[in-house]
Amino acid sequence: MDKKRKRFDLKNWSAVFVSMAALVLISIGVISNQRKNNTSVNEKHISLSKKALLDICHGLDFAETCAQHLPFKLFGDDHKPGEFMRMGMDAAMNNLREAGRKAVAMQAEHSDEHTKNALLQCGELADKAVNDLQRSLQHFLDHEIKGLDEIVDDILVWLSGALTYQQTCLNGFLSDDGKPVGPVHENMKVALKNGMELTTNALGMVTRFSSNFDSSAQGQAAAPTNRRRLEAFPGWLDPTRRALLGPAIAPAAPGNVKADVIVAQDGSGKYKTINEALKDIPLNGLKTFTLYIKAGVYNEKVVFSMAHKNVVLIGDGPTKTKITGALSVTDGQTTFMSATVAVEGDVFFAKDIGFENSAGAAKGQAVALRAGADKIIFYNCRIDGYQDTLYSHTYRQFYRDCVISGTIDFLFGDSAAVFQNCTFLIRKPGVGQGPVVMAQSRINIRQPTGVVLQNCTIVEDASLAAEKATTPPAFLGRPWTEFSRTIIMESFISNIINPEGYTLWNGTFGLNTSFYAEFGNRGPGSATDKRVKWQAFKALGPAEIERFTPNKFIQSDTWVPQTKIPYISGFTFPPGRGTPASASAKAPAAGNEDIPFQNQRNCYNSKVTFNGQTCT
Repeated sequence: MDKKRKRFDLKNWSAVFVSMAALVLISIGVISNQRKNNTSVNEKHISLSKKALLDICHGLDFAETCAQHLPFKLFGDDHKPGEFMRMGMDAAMNNLREAGRKAVAMQAEHSDEHTKNALLQCGELADKAVNDLQRSLQHFLDHEIKGLDEIVDDILVWLSGALTYQQTCLNGFLSDDGKPVGPVHENMKVALKNGMELTTNALGMVTRFSSNFDSSAQGQAAAPTNRRRLEAFPGWLDPTRRALLGPAIAPAAPGNVKADVIVAQDGSGKYKTINEALKDIPLNGLKTFTLYIKAGVYNEKVVFSMAHKNVVLIGDGPTKTKITGALSVTDGQTTFMSATVAVEGDVFFAKDIGFENSAGAAKGQAVALRAGADKIIFYNCRIDGYQDTLYSHTYRQFYRDCVISGTIDFLFGDSAAVFQNCTFLIRKPGVGQGPVVMAQSRINIRQPTGVVLQNCTIVEDASLAAEKATTPPAFLGRPWTEFSRTIIMESFISNIINPEGYTLWNGTFGLNTSFYAEFGNRGPGSATDKRVKWQAFKALGPAEIERFTPNKFIQSDTWVPQTKIPYISGFTFPPGRGTPASASAKAPAAGNEDIPFQNQRNCYNSKVTFNGQTCT
């Protein structure tokens, strides 16, 4: 450790850790049981403590909620910072558990299937949010102070997931145009109010905490490009299992996969259905478990639960092995529950397999694949549907050489996802429908989420190509939420895309707060001079767009290369080394309209300014 870094650790950690880790993190929701009416504490001491704690709340989205839950006796108690953090997390988790219990109890009050399913979903999502808060706390406590900078990315992603789960609960009670349906939405909004506000404050506090490391690293020689070092097999594939993946570029020969369980409809495996095989997967397993699905069409709803960790799913090819279903919102499901396949267990790898929802364009939202787990990879897969095909829901995700098809918002969700060398096929929409590729749903500017398309291809499929002249032009995306974030770089864009590129969701909603960026694209639909004139749209240069390359955006060097699949961690076409002739790399950068990444991390409140720049 060099002397400059050591000076920061020794001199500033007492200020950073005690004020940020203790005061900051307990301020997300400590409901102190020690504050009693007759407690005798020196009034001056209380006054000073109260002022110090209230200062911590300044700039948070929900400063009032923060202040209401502060323990003014904080400095008078002999507690370690970790205990304060535990108290704060416990308060937030208790609130979420109560909201989940309320949702389950309310099911008996309603008879329509959609509302009952939405309430059931809320109970499950509250549990998932609690899990994210628990592991954020545990991850923090398991590391010494000097190692906290190595885990900040994980904690930010998990807190973001907790916030997304709560919002997803509320989304279950919205109509297609985003308006609440019935009084249940308001009831659940009230039940989740404290939980969402406390989680949002936590995200803001940890973001501020993270910025201290970024600031401390400035001016240091040989600063690392990312915090965590690359280990040989960090919780991913154990060495004895790597061979089963076969050559990375070619699909494994049918019948040649060494797996823990084989599923085959012809009886040549242990089971004939995938759901039968799920019971063999060890719960919370620490070793890789491989499930090989032989060629065939499997009409099943499959859920890999949160306890199904370190799972490898292999088929005989994306068009040979297919899991299909037809659940939809029209038939009473929520969007979340309509998924043919759901992946909820961390560290998941799928290869050479297809996922489908065949409900059709007229049935509305109908998910083929819901991906809601951290560090998951899909390689050489096909994901087919119509509206809401791929629900890229939460956490960090990487897709390589996949095909995704659909009509409306067929890539949506609030994960931090990178699609590399993938193909997006725009299908023929239903009557009165207009095609839109993406609807990313980031709800808070500090969430480290967004969707990145890198060296992808966006074109129409055969069903649309035949009627292209009579079909409304397609759009790349629209702002489903206030801080929706979509990046398209180094990709081919067909002229099926409207020259404006993006379309409205609801009036002017999100036009000044969302983030749509393009860089180095090619093809007849890639020109940026006729794109929308929203503040949300940015045509960036290489320096501004680099933060969205895979390793910088989802820390992929620590978990993708171990699979041995094709992978590029930076630019596909490094600036200055030659790019496709038709690429629009000459598009001007957005200048001050795009907040530099390190500055944006200091935007604790979207309504404030930082170094003279508005946090948008």
